[in-house]
Amino acid sequence: EPPSVPVELYFTAKAGEEMSLAVTDREGNRYETFGQPAEPAISRATTEEEVAASLSKTGGTVFKAEKVHIELEEGLRASAAALNAMRRQCLEGLALVRRQPPKRKTGDWQPGLKRLPYESDPGFIYSFQSVDQLSGPILSSKPDMIWLPLREITAHLPMIRALMEKGLRFAAVLDRITFDSQWPLVLERLRQLKESGLNDLVVTNLGQLPLVEKLDFTLHGDFGLNIMNSQSVKELRQMGLSSCTLSFEMNLAQIRDMSLGMDSQIIAYGRLPLMITENCITKRHGDGCSRDGRSCAGGPNNAINDKTGRSFPILREEHCRSTLYNAEKLWLADKMDELEGLGLRWLRLNFTTENPKEVDQVLSAWNNPTPFDPGSCTRGLYLRGLE
Repeated sequence: EPPSVPVELYFTAKAGEEMSLAVTDREGNRYETFGQPAEPAISRATTEEEVAASLSKTGGTVFKAEKVHIELEEGLRASAAALNAMRRQCLEGLALVRRQPPKRKTGDWQPGLKRLPYESDPGFIYSFQSVDQLSGPILSSKPDMIWLPLREITAHLPMIRALMEKGLRFAAVLDRITFDSQWPLVLERLRQLKESGLNDLVVTNLGQLPLVEKLDFTLHGDFGLNIMNSQSVKELRQMGLSSCTLSFEMNLAQIRDMSLGMDSQIIAYGRLPLMITENCITKRHGDGCSRDGRSCAGGPNNAINDKTGRSFPILREEHCRSTLYNAEKLWLADKMDELEGLGLRWLRLNFTTENPKEVDQVLSAWNNPTPFDPGSCTRGLYLRGLE
């Protein structure tokens, strides 16, 4: 294992006293051991260089001797075997200390003040997978925001810029998984968006916050942050979020009881994601997989069917990952009386496999009081909660 943890060693040898060796790391962990007293030298005394050479041999451990501090009286002899034994014991002890869990703060829980919820009726956010799903009725309905994947917005930036000039507000959604090697491309895309006047960015996991906090975007949190309590909302607001999406594993009663410290939303329509895979599911199905996404962007062949005949759509993610979605669509349009009393700033309509015509039908049903049959649908966990 390559040595990657810098440590400092402190060695002391004085006549008539036990030799001591202490080791510390940069996190403040420390371990000390003792050995037999050094003997008076008969022919040649041990030098500081010899001590440093013995104590620096940390091979086979994760530790790297960054500095060795030596306090050695003249005329003493410390055997190499004794020095090596003390070094091994010290490094093994430090490794055990580093494995100990940190001390936790204890005390009585003091709940914070409950913040007043948003008092007006919630607005709407439309979330799409592709700009091909957009149509005239969608754009004329003037939602509060339109969410699109970062790759879609950058690929159609002139079109998005023209729509923004007409008063539409867009937010770019980061991928849920991004490796370090892929961040330069992400940062270049974000730079293009800032230059084009787009100011809203959606983070999809907690690790993205410190990477984008200095880019001067208005940050919104997606369901991947798994927000299920008031304290999470409070902490994420302090970390830079201006709004958040509450977990779709909560029920409506839990949402109503929360203290919403920033603008909040829930997904109220659409297919909910079940899992994301690192490898492309559609590579050996249908027309195969293509890096440009033309073959695996979506379609009737890109689905997994269970033994009951239910079809679970597969949508392509960036870098040939795949997301598996629920067979039934979430539908809460007939529960508006309950939704309007939750204190939410927005309801989000999540469009995945719908074409523009189907999107228009859904929007018409939400805005039209006449009964609408969405077909086979699910209520998620909003009405019953986890069991």
